[in-house]
Amino acid sequence: MTCGPAWKACPIMLLDARSLLLTHLLVAALSLAAANSAAGQDRWAAADSAVVRLPPSAFPELPRHVRTVLEDRGCGIPQSVYASTPHNIVPGRFFGTEVQAWAVLCSVDFTSSILVFPDDGASQPVELSPSPDRNYLQDFGSEGIVYSRAIDIAGADRIRRLHEEFGGPALPAPIEHDGIEDLFVGKASLVHYWYNDRWIQLQGLD
Repeated sequence: MTCGPAWKACPIMLLDARSLLLTHLLVAALSLAAANSAAGQDRWAAADSAVVRLPPSAFPELPRHVRTVLEDRGCGIPQSVYASTPHNIVPGRFFGTEVQAWAVLCSVDFTSSILVFPDDGASQPVELSPSPDRNYLQDFGSEGIVYSRAIDIAGADRIRRLHEEFGGPALPAPIEHDGIEDLFVGKASLVHYWYNDRWIQLQGLD
């Protein structure tokens, strides 16, 4: 390009061309970042959709009234990848030493909560710790993104052992019946415990 008498305009033309190039490069970089972000989000959304959620009928050991309530609510029982048999239903004495109860991890619309049923055939369940299932996904590298929430019984001995090992708030006295351990497998847990007519949280794995 020959500037001629209007040479003072040439740097402006060059600057405009350079700005245009930088703008295109910035737009391309932002578009690539957005595409990568969308692809990453799609992976997690796909993993959430792929979580195995078994129907209540897959657990014949459940009392009939418990199964009926679960079916009426549209519950699926989500399965973590760490067990080879159907799980996330737990019988235990959660309301006292004489009361047999059931705890079930119930997923509806990609959100799970623990439903605790007194085994009297009439009471509606108590709902504990609702949380999006996606919050319990973790990337295990070659194994892909896996679901990692599980519940288990926490007997009195385990509750005391967890407290001795990891500390946490003072234990209510006495610890006589079972609690429900709510696990993010491979990371941490907490224990739901019925005490003085209410649910409290006790120390779990840390």
